[in-house]
Amino acid sequence: MGMLRRSHLFVLQLKVQVCETSTNVPLQLFIKKFLDVYPRKELNFVFKIGMYSMWFLYVSIVVFYLAAFLMKKNLSPIEYYASIFGGLFTAEIADRFTDKYDMYYFFDPYFVEAKSLLVILGIYPAATMLILNWYPFNRPLTKKFYYIICWSVFSIFYEWLCLESGFLHHKNWNMWLSAISYPFLYALLVGNLKLIRWLEHK
Repeated sequence: MGMLRRSHLFVLQLKVQVCETSTNVPLQLFIKKFLDVYPRKELNFVFKIGMYSMWFLYVSIVVFYLAAFLMKKNLSPIEYYASIFGGLFTAEIADRFTDKYDMYYFFDPYFVEAKSLLVILGIYPAATMLILNWYPFNRPLTKKFYYIICWSVFSIFYEWLCLESGFLHHKNWNMWLSAISYPFLYALLVGNLKLIRWLEHK
């Protein structure tokens, strides 16, 4: 993308045409300087990247939720419900640290937006359902290990697609750290489900 980073998308959302007609002189100077640095040709390219990232997110949500709701259910409704909220709570705790240390972010840094919530509510719950639904609870330990590794490999690939599409951005983070984190996160999901079942039968 040349000099124009994807993190500048939030600036472009100010509607450049409206700002140019503003009577606010400092704002006019800012827009003029911005357009001098980033020609309109590059701005148009970035707008296309932003549209592509949203379409990729929409398609991802549809695919994940179709798979989650059409699959043969192996868990009870309360197990799905409790596991989803447990996963969202874990993600919220993790995000507090990633925000503090500028590790990664969705779309624009330091902004809470509807499209960021689309990622959290559109991907996380369906992914939790899929991972736990097919987990081989009654199989040997090696099968469980390979199952977690396979999901981790898929997650790394999907994370790479998210980076390429432009709605996920790494800062003080990288794919190697993700590769280390995924198995522990998925093991935590499984452990939480076991706790839910224990509480159900207590």
